[in-house]
Amino acid sequence: MAVTLLAIALTAVFRLQSQSVFLASRVRFDTVAPLLAQKVMAKVMAGKDEEVVSDSGDFGPNQSGYTWRLEVSDVSSLLLGDFTKNLKRLDLTVTYGDNVYRYKAEGFRFVSTAS
Repeated sequence: MAVTLLAIALTAVFRLQSQSVFLASRVRFDTVAPLLAQKVMAKVMAGKDEEVVSDSGDFGPNQSGYTWRLEVSDVSSLLLGDFTKNLKRLDLTVTYGDNVYRYKAEGFRFVSTAS
């Protein structure tokens, strides 16, 4: 009886420990990923119009395991009409590990010439 109770208690403790490790990893990603996404978006927004293209990369050795992918597409809208010919949609995805964690951000950039 005592061995059974001890086994149940140890199982519960190990389960709590594993959940704690998972949550710590998730909280770290949820804190770091938006900051890294902001870094990429700021670079795209500050860059030249011809540099607004789909791209991907990583964040270097300081943020090992984090990668990003930017997809740039044209915007079409009946309501906005010709205004959208120079408007680009930016879809940014920041991932960690083998796509275990994923953060998505989107934005829009007006370019002076349609490409």
